[in-house]
Amino acid sequence: MTNEHPHTQTVPGVAAGYGDLLSECAEGPGVWIHVPARTIVVCVLLRDQPVRYDAHWVGGRVRPCPGATQCALCTSGVGKKTRYVYTVLDTTTKQTGLLEVAPSTALEIRAAVDEAGFARGLAIAFSHEGGVKNGRLRATSRHQILRDCELPDGPDPIHVLKRQWSLPDAERVPSYR
Repeated sequence: MTNEHPHTQTVPGVAAGYGDLLSECAEGPGVWIHVPARTIVVCVLLRDQPVRYDAHWVGGRVRPCPGATQCALCTSGVGKKTRYVYTVLDTTTKQTGLLEVAPSTALEIRAAVDEAGFARGLAIAFSHEGGVKNGRLRATSRHQILRDCELPDGPDPIHVLKRQWSLPDAERVPSYR
């Protein structure tokens, strides 16, 4: 198994902005679904593939990476991480939203999807390892299938990410040396 998720979309045009990843966007507040410590959140996948992006964590904020050749943060030596964004339905709140995960969690989701043979309608339980806030997010298939149910589409992750990262043209990325 490789570290790359085989069925992903990348965020085109990320170089257009370096805004913060905020909790509000065109879809309204609460578009991001969070998994609290000591809680299991069961979500149903609403799209067949996640969106993948690379980002830098600088000064307590996420900065999207447009690629090593175009990125001031990469040339300054600031490390980056790959993130995956899934469109989901929270089965407790019945709200659709986006869930962002690390590659290790994306691989667990991929394994569940590969086992089921499809993504949309598959229920996945998310919890933090050790019940702590910063513990690794674990994904476990609930073997519940809502494929035959009428499911909403949920927010478009590419639209949300591009909108949240957009800033006026005057905004410049400072040097981080």
